[in-house]
Amino acid sequence: MRGVVIAAAAAKSYPPELSTAVTKSGDMSLPKDERLKYLRGTFFAAGNDPTVWLEGWHADASESQRLAGLATRQQDWWAAGTVPLLDLQADTDPFHPIERMNELKDELGDRVTVVVIAHASHALLPEQPKAVVDAIVAWVRGL
Repeated sequence: MRGVVIAAAAAKSYPPELSTAVTKSGDMSLPKDERLKYLRGTFFAAGNDPTVWLEGWHADASESQRLAGLATRQQDWWAAGTVPLLDLQADTDPFHPIERMNELKDELGDRVTVVVIAHASHALLPEQPKAVVDAIVAWVRGL
């Protein structure tokens, strides 16, 4: 493996209420308007369309992911091995505030390249697909 792309990863720590908002975003028993409120505030930058994430949530998968996160020590995966890393960040991601954008680079040094994608949040890929692809291609060409 020549490198790892980390897209819209959370900071080392973030407010616990965000986890609650993620759960409510995918709670299919809640009214769509309420879920859209959580999707907008947790995943999507202002003006981006959160309706693309109203469907496709699976309670069993979400619960498995939650349990795996609780059972796995952050230090076991945080460094993503030893290869170069592209840390793709969104400029309005509540899980990774812009003032902490160099957190991974400060810890792991020159193997980390940070690229911040404008007008995006934690749902980075559906929000700014072209910018994400362009950043990845440019980084890969430099490996």
